[in-house]
Amino acid sequence: MTQHQSFDNIKFWAKQLRNHGGDDVIKVVLGNKCDLTEKLNVTEEEIKELAESINATYFIVSAYNNQNIIECFDFMANQLMKRQNASDDVMKNNKNSKQLSTNTESVLDQKKQNSGCC
Repeated sequence: MTQHQSFDNIKFWAKQLRNHGGDDVIKVVLGNKCDLTEKLNVTEEEIKELAESINATYFIVSAYNNQNIIECFDFMANQLMKRQNASDDVMKNNKNSKQLSTNTESVLDQKKQNSGCC
């Protein structure tokens, strides 16, 4: 939050993430050094607007005094766990569909073998 150039670079990095990681990358913008109130050059409103524009969550943090650091990591861990659980559910559903499909093919094969004419 003390150097506007670092803040401006976020747009570049967000574009890189979109180009190389896809649209579903979990993004978090950290406004660091909020403890240096006399040196702040980026406002929380600017950070909020930027985060919204790149579909990210934002946290105002201070690594120096540990402000909101745990909350940020907790948020990221929760997001990753939700994504993993959703992925596990999809895999489970796909496995069930495959099993159903295999069973159906087996039944159809038996009908073909048992059907005879003449």
